[in-house]
Order: sequence, then structure tokens, then C-alpha cells
Amino acid sequence: MLRCKRALFFFILLFLFSCRSALFANDCSKLKIHILDVGEADSIIIEAPCDEFGMKKILMVDAGEDKLKEKIEAEKIYEYLKKVIKKNTIDYMMLTNYNEEHMGRPSSSRPTGLFYLADKKKLKIRKIIDRGLEIDSKSLLDDKYREWINKKKIKRETVQWSNRTGIGKDQIKLANNLHIETIAYNSIYDKAHNKMVISNKEKQINANENNFSIVFVLHYRRFQFYFGSDIPGYKNTKEGLENVSERYLNRLKMVEVCKVADHGSNRGTRNDLLQRLKPKVSIISCGKGNNNPHPQLLLKLLEYSDKKGETLIGSDIFQTSKGDGWVMNKPHDTTGKTHTVVDNNIVIETDGKDEFSVKYTANGTEVEKIYPMHKFALD
Repeated sequence: MLRCKRALFFFILLFLFSCRSALFANDCSKLKIHILDVGEADSIIIEAPCDEFGMKKILMVDAGEDKLKEKIEAEKIYEYLKKVIKKNTIDYMMLTNYNEEHMGRPSSSRPTGLFYLADKKKLKIRKIIDRGLEIDSKSLLDDKYREWINKKKIKRETVQWSNRTGIGKDQIKLANNLHIETIAYNSIYDKAHNKMVISNKEKQINANENNFSIVFVLHYRRFQFYFGSDIPGYKNTKEGLENVSERYLNRLKMVEVCKVADHGSNRGTRNDLLQRLKPKVSIISCGKGNNNPHPQLLLKLLEYSDKKGETLIGSDIFQTSKGDGWVMNKPHDTTGKTHTVVDNNIVIETDGKDEFSVKYTANGTEVEKIYPMHKFALD
């Protein structure tokens, strides 16, 4: 009798262990991209699938601060890391530009954003990847950031060029089959490493910081995600904006998801960019203060066409919070694509094989929408 009980107990343990292993293995293959609702700012947490050691690494892209919600957003990022990601260490922090809504503001008494997380919450950051320390702009924070880095002696590197396969320089190592392809930074694009930077020194210093944003594509198996940061697609002399995105269009291919540049402003996203990317889903992170998203930008996303302009394709739009911008309240008449204001965080999840999901909460109910990947996406 005792022997039978021991055998039964053993099989129960074996069954539970097998179930746990299967669940863990299933979760282990998933890439999760958390687009946080931080108002008119940006913070994205990339939770990589397990590496060869069974560990999940974390890349945080920006830890910005909404000027209208000082420290509130940084505290929200910290709580999300602790309660949802269950991590108090970031493997990589990428600062796509030196604007406050992307990195916060350093201060000995009232730091915000990244500086609040590092100085006040003691969040451990193994390495910061940024656009470099040598190029000045009209930003009031680039010098302060340099001082903070030198004082804290935090390990940092300037972003490096990488291709879609990860062959060669692979500066950010998250997991197998996952690569970060650098498209542009410091107003440079990589065409046989032919640097195109704002050459006039005085013009460069007075240039809008958005010009220098890091733009990259995340590749995970067949899944592709374009991160546009604040990169401008239109020249505006008065604001010091260059037409940067036009320079690298020929490098881009189809993606599943597009993180829309510059919080949904009209100046950040060109029609020809969308015709290259053909996103199934577009994500806008915005709040109040700048009238984002712009109505013309929403129409571009909902009804972008093929390259010949003959067929309207469009993408669904998901927006993190309701600000003071435009809202499309009904599906597009031709494409049927929709604009959803989530007023919360958005999570993109995929195993990189055939489909991806968009998860969010609306009116207290969890919603999950499934999208097939592009038919001709490459492994």
C-alpha cells in the first residue's frame, strides 16, 4: 500500500513538473513588447525570449517623463518593472534621443525619468546605449546627460551599426533569432557606411534634437517591429528639422508593427515610409500638450497605399492614452482599419512564427487581437 502511494506521489510530481516545463517552454519562446502609457513621453520594455541559458533579458527603450506629470510616469515605469516584468535590473537601456520625454531630466533634488529610476529607485542598469556624446544639438539636456554619465560612471556605449541578420556587430545581445538592426542615428544613415550628418557646425548645434534620434528595426524570426523615435520626415527650417527618414527608405522592408514617430505628429511620418513598411499595426504613444495625434497622420496610417498608389491597405492604430489630439471614431470607409484609444499599456506578443497579438485593457476588460504575419516575411 505504501509502495503504491509513493509511486502515485512520484507520478503526480512528474506530471506537475512536465506541465510546468511545457508552460515555461511556451512562455520562453515569446517576445513581449510592452508599450507603457506614460503620457506625452516614451518608454518601451522589450522582454526577450529566453536565451541559451534559459534567461530572459530586458531592453528598455527610453524612460521619458511627461512634463505635465513629473515623476508620476517614472514611478509608473518602476512599478511596472517590479509587478509585471518582475525585474529590478535592466540589461540594456537605449536612449533614442536627448529630449525630456525620452529620458527625463537629471537633478540632484528632483530627477525625473531615467534619472529618477537610477538615482532615487536604485534601478540597476547594466549598460546604456545612446546616440553618442560628441554631437551637440539645441537640446538643453545633452550636456547635463554627459555630466551625469561621467559622475555616475555608468557603463555606456554609442549605438553601433548592425544588419538585419545580426552578423557582424551585435551590440545588443538579447536572445537567439532576435536582432536589432540600426537604421539611423545622429542624422546618419548606413549606406555602405557613408555618413550623412548635418555638416555645418553652427547649423548642427541649433538643430532640433529629433534629427539625431536612433531608429531601428527589431527582428525576431518572421516578426519585424519598426521603432521610429522622434525622427522627422519633413524639413522645417524654423524648427531646425531635417528630412532624415527619406534618406534611409531604401533600407526598409515590410514590418508587422510600426511605432509611430514623434508621438503621432504629422511631421514624423511620410507616406512613402508607410508604403515601404506596410505595417499591419501602428502604435502611438501620446498624451496632452501637443494636440497629438494629428488628423492627417491618422489618415496616412488608416489608408496608406501600395507603392503605385492603386490599392489602399492601411493599418489598425492603437494609442496608449487619450490626449488632446484627434480620434477616429469609426472604421475607415475603404480599408476598414480602426483607431483604438486604449488609455493604458499595450503589449505586443509573439513567438515569431505565424502570428502576433496586441493585448490591452478596455473598460476593465482584457482584449486580445490576433494578426497574421506578412505572407512573404523572411525567417
